[in-house]
Amino acid sequence: IDAILMKKLLNALMHEPDLTNLTLSGSGGSCGSYNYNTKGFHGGNDSTILGDAVAESLAAFFAINKSITTLSLADNNIGDYGAKALAFKLAHHNQTLTHINLSANSIGIVGARALANLLSNQHVILALELIQQKIGHAGAAELSKLLASS
Repeated sequence: IDAILMKKLLNALMHEPDLTNLTLSGSGGSCGSYNYNTKGFHGGNDSTILGDAVAESLAAFFAINKSITTLSLADNNIGDYGAKALAFKLAHHNQTLTHINLSANSIGIVGARALANLLSNQHVILALELIQQKIGHAGAAELSKLLASS
């Protein structure tokens, strides 16, 4: 699925009041099958890589959708720009999202810092997964300090 089709999909799902789980996994996805029901949308295949541009569109999605509680964007080549865009929109618009999985992306210290600031100011979010990123030991230490001071 390409970025244009993903943006159309997000626009279609934006006003679904019963949608609580959104899983858009990358190359570790579910063999190309998409399954939508009133509780969640799970999609992914070997060619689903969202990247920063779609992460920015997804950030806009949360300015409108107020029902999602769980978001998984694992393995989508989301970098610092996408992480910052997502963190910014969630900081200003999130009222329901409690769990975020951004594992196996390309988030570095800049994106991780934006997500840490989101967590320190947004008390609705209970869990953030950042496994397999490009943060490094120094970045992890900085994040620990940011989160400990909040």
